[in-house]
Amino acid sequence: MNDRDTERLNKFIRGVQSTLANHEKRIGECQQQVQYASRQAASQTGQSTVDKTVEELKRDTAHYTQVVMLAGYAGFFTLWTQTRDEMSLWLFASTGALISTSLFVFVVFELYKAWALGRLFSRKPPFHANDVNNAIASANKYWQPAFLVSSITGLVSGISLLAWFVYKSVVAAGHIVGAA
Repeated sequence: MNDRDTERLNKFIRGVQSTLANHEKRIGECQQQVQYASRQAASQTGQSTVDKTVEELKRDTAHYTQVVMLAGYAGFFTLWTQTRDEMSLWLFASTGALISTSLFVFVVFELYKAWALGRLFSRKPPFHANDVNNAIASANKYWQPAFLVSSITGLVSGISLLAWFVYKSVVAAGHIVGAA
């Protein structure tokens, strides 16, 4: 082999080495992009799972709160109607107005929520998870004020009724002990 052939061969080898080095660099960049994309996908999948879990917890909490409130209304109205003959008109009317306000706000909110969700489901399918979550979030944006008004008026009326009931029970127990 002469010098000219050697020179061409060396040039060819350098070209191949340069091309291989460029390909290795590009392969490394591609691997980094794939790793980044897989981390992003895993993160989004994990975030999606977290979002679903949080949404389920919110719904479960809302359902539990509804059950507790309905049980509270049932208990209040039972005690209220059973003791109305012994109550003063002012206490009967004020506790009745407070619990009625509480119940009214609660029912109006539940009807609004049912209407808002009904609007979504009256559209033609398919429904996407985002559509449903957005509709629920939109309906629930009034939950905190409705809950505060409903629970505060309900608690004030319930505590008033319970305090009166305990007072009357203590007075009645005192009369029984005094009569014995």
